[in-house]
Amino acid sequence: MGAGKTTVGRTLSEVLGMGFADSDDAIEAETGGSGADYAAAHGVPALHVLERDVFLASLQEKDPSVISAAASVIDDAEVRRELDSHVCIWLDADPEVRTARRVESGHRRPMAEDSSTSLDERRRPHFEGHGIVRVDTTKASVDDCVTTIVAALG
Repeated sequence: MGAGKTTVGRTLSEVLGMGFADSDDAIEAETGGSGADYAAAHGVPALHVLERDVFLASLQEKDPSVISAAASVIDDAEVRRELDSHVCIWLDADPEVRTARRVESGHRRPMAEDSSTSLDERRRPHFEGHGIVRVDTTKASVDDCVTTIVAALG
């Protein structure tokens, strides 16, 4: 959360002339509320299952799209296997910056900083194993991020 997946993803989809699928939007359409609302009502583990299901459904769509997926999906072994047959871009940012962006956005579930750091340490090896390119969004503009991704795609 807070790496810029939605912002960069929307611009990338426009540049590539592809559709855009955002897991946050899909969750809101399915549940009538935000992921934070869903987590508050059903618990974080249930939110992660929903995020995984939404992501896997996005991967099955007929037309290729840029997909902005919740970071939690990388925890799931089925998702990691599925990613092996897709192009995967890993957007990353310094933890402090991600935290500030989460707070600023207002639609994310609250997280303690130590929880965010723990998640980062657990997930980083999975991201490193599946991203064809890591884009650091800490200080880069959206256009710079998209340029880096397009260059990596060749």
